[in-house]
Amino acid sequence: MNLEKPDNLTVEDLAKILKGLPELKSWISEVESYALEQAQNGTDIPGFTLGNARAMRVWTDEVEVANILLEQEYDEEEVYPRSLLSVAQMEKLLGKEKFNSLLSTQVGEKVGSQKLIAVK
Repeated sequence: MNLEKPDNLTVEDLAKILKGLPELKSWISEVESYALEQAQNGTDIPGFTLGNARAMRVWTDEVEVANILLEQEYDEEEVYPRSLLSVAQMEKLLGKEKFNSLLSTQVGEKVGSQKLIAVK
């Protein structure tokens, strides 16, 4: 594929490309799914092979793990760490009125990263 470098594009080109991104992303996802399905069914796709995503270790039985550690006299707070409820969870627990009277001054906002949004 021979794609133009972004810094060589005009703002008009950028606008056209950005408007078509949702359809293009959907098509790419469909191509990936179809190719994976074909490879899983034995079709050889030149330059590609089937592999597994990175594996994560998980407990097969969390209760059993906790029991083993607690029997070995590990501190329960180390085995079961505690964390403060999220803002939404706390509001649900307390109710809006109580939440606002007690905690409204303690609520901030974490702004997400910027992204371009299509305008109509």
